[in-house]
Amino acid sequence: MTVRLSGTPALETGRLTLRAPGPQDWDACAAFLCSDRARHLGGPHTRPDAWRSFGHLVGHWVLRGYGMFVFCLKGSDAALGAVGPLYPEGWAEPEIGWSVWSKAHEGKGYVAEAAAAARDHAFVGLGWTTAVSYID
Repeated sequence: MTVRLSGTPALETGRLTLRAPGPQDWDACAAFLCSDRARHLGGPHTRPDAWRSFGHLVGHWVLRGYGMFVFCLKGSDAALGAVGPLYPEGWAEPEIGWSVWSKAHEGKGYVAEAAAAARDHAFVGLGWTTAVSYID
């Protein structure tokens, strides 16, 4: 049985489906967060720390009613990364965040495609009037 957050939107682009994170995404997320690829997000993390970060990814949807989407190729449920609106407690302003979880999926334009859909969702669907995106 696949557990999913109820009432969360799914977005589609030309090549991608953006959906709320679920338990089936944990291994891909953990592999990323525990690797040197997560160095710009404070990594590499231990698996217990990665678990807490993954809980933040899921919990943001519950606490705010929106959050970062996991993006997958259309027709697949395999997570390629995460992108979307987030605004955790204590942050100065809302952000459109992103990460690509596998080096094999970098450089294909997936993040730009997914981030544009997530940005449109934040401004139109959530009524945001501003957002930032930080890169390192």
